[in-house]
Amino acid sequence: MTVLQLPENHAISREIRNSGDYYRIANYLNYGTAPVCIKKIHDDTAEGISVDIPALTGTDWPPWYGKLRRAWLQAKREKLVENIMVHGSYGDWTCTSYSDLDLTLLLEDTLLQAPRRMTRLRKWLRNELLPVVLSVDPLQHHGPFFLWQNLTDNYPEDILPVTAYRHAWAMEPVELCFQPLPFPDYRRHAALRTANRLNEAVSYFNRGFTMYSMKRYLSNLMLIPTLYCGDAGTPMFKALSFDPFYKEFGPAALPIRAASALRQDWPPAPDRTFRAAQLGCRVKGGLELVRQLYHNESVKNILTHEIMPHTAVLANELVRRQGDADR
Repeated sequence: MTVLQLPENHAISREIRNSGDYYRIANYLNYGTAPVCIKKIHDDTAEGISVDIPALTGTDWPPWYGKLRRAWLQAKREKLVENIMVHGSYGDWTCTSYSDLDLTLLLEDTLLQAPRRMTRLRKWLRNELLPVVLSVDPLQHHGPFFLWQNLTDNYPEDILPVTAYRHAWAMEPVELCFQPLPFPDYRRHAALRTANRLNEAVSYFNRGFTMYSMKRYLSNLMLIPTLYCGDAGTPMFKALSFDPFYKEFGPAALPIRAASALRQDWPPAPDRTFRAAQLGCRVKGGLELVRQLYHNESVKNILTHEIMPHTAVLANELVRRQGDADR
């Protein structure tokens, strides 16, 4: 991939119209692909949402906490990252062997106007943060989220619902103030589109049923309840979206119930996979190789016999319900 280098006198506009604008900026921060400059549309009449995120207290810290804190302190000294928030299952401590490390980086306020520091951020993400993430989950399939001041002033909740930050902790206490944007029409039917992709399944397993590809499939499947809430205009923290989804969808929710049960019983990755991921993340193409080497026939059997055959029923029920909502 060609890395775009911005001229020193060039800056990325930090204003956001929708989640597509966010992801273009996030991809530039992660990979150096082309950013987007856009016009601010902040609505001063919108009602704000304030979230207080505490620091981790006590002494019973996870084994990776010290490494994450050292990486954060380095980024803070270099004026790259003000804070790191941990959310998802490690935010509310519902984690299992399946859990990956969901992080949001609160960027230093002037970072998006400083091309050299954005380049340093990209190196820090690859050399310092990624090894910490892979020490928690060698099959991690997504990077961190990003926040900055004008993003929270114009926040599209289809990036991550604000409620997710109510179940988080941070490197140091922080109050986040969000001005959510109206939920965009183009995001409607996100749950249905995801179910249809899962039902086709080809793009997930074109390199075989590895543990990486199976986990990616299951993680997208378990996003459907929170996507469905977002489609209805009521964004909800993922962990809280399952019970109302089960109640509403009944037997059609069987694949998600089965995926959630498999998540609870997910086999721990062997030590050799953790070691290989630490080496692979420092070599071009190394992680792709590591992901192809880890298989589990028991997980494959559950996925192919108890989950995948039922995704078509779920997709059909989503078609029916969302079609009714459109009328």
